[in-house]
Amino acid sequence: MFHFSDEDAKLLFRFEKPHPISQGMAVWEDTLFQLYHTGLCALYDLKAASGVPLVTFPLGSYNPGIPTADYTNHSNLCMFSTLRHGDNPIPIFYATIGNGVGADEDGVFYYQCAAEDIRLTRKGGGTGRVTFAAAETLQTIRYRSSSVDGTPWEQPCWGAPLWLVDSAEGALYILSARWRTTSAFREYRDRNAYIITKFPLPDPEAGGTVTLTAADVADQFTAPFDIFCTQGGLIAGGKIFYTFGTGTEEYPDGVRVYDLKKRCLIAGADLRGTCLGGEEIESCGFWNGELLCTTNARPYGGIYSLGPRWSELLAEG
Repeated sequence: MFHFSDEDAKLLFRFEKPHPISQGMAVWEDTLFQLYHTGLCALYDLKAASGVPLVTFPLGSYNPGIPTADYTNHSNLCMFSTLRHGDNPIPIFYATIGNGVGADEDGVFYYQCAAEDIRLTRKGGGTGRVTFAAAETLQTIRYRSSSVDGTPWEQPCWGAPLWLVDSAEGALYILSARWRTTSAFREYRDRNAYIITKFPLPDPEAGGTVTLTAADVADQFTAPFDIFCTQGGLIAGGKIFYTFGTGTEEYPDGVRVYDLKKRCLIAGADLRGTCLGGEEIESCGFWNGELLCTTNARPYGGIYSLGPRWSELLAEG
């Protein structure tokens, strides 16, 4: 049985924000990669607990709203894979991009997935402080709404697919719901469900744009709709760790864990009584055996630890 206590949560440090809206985050070694609306990325040194960015740079998929705001890179979610491009020691980085709800005139959803190759330059050319960073988009993956008639699946999302990668298993997932996860759709709560849909992971070395449809679905399961407002997360140990909420009474912060092999919800926590103090939670990632999360507080964001107990779930089969 998994147990989480409010006392497990603690603030690690506050961080400066190069853009007012912080979104997805991911951890590689001792560096936190924090994304911002439009596709900016800032790096923070977790060991030094410094809130001053080491560097700030645009992703290859950076987009401030061209040709329209629907295409703005909102950077909802990001995570590292286990794949590497060329001689880069940093794994390929996958980010959910786009900002428009629904699809364009061709039925392609605005929320898409970009595989990014991030290169770092360090002081002295070795393992010193990061002094420069750049990113290139290797591949863009998108979903085209198509009929699910004649298949055992339901439509994977209501219009904003959130993309997660399990490259060790060669899989790509969409986490979404039947209806939008806001109070405007509260009347559907009893019929709503979180939908987790699996696809084969396209080879990023093939490049280009890959368009998936319902015909590409490899598996799918639903989980209880027991919390509002999807935010961000990652796959680790065959589980999706995902955050929800805006830190308000209407949308309290929380975490849910979905087991991809058991195909069900296995754990969760209500964070409203923790030191997050009503801040809008954004995403999460593991560092030194603890589950970290970031918040979109203003003017400074917050990096919190939710403690080591979550890592117990990584080993559960």
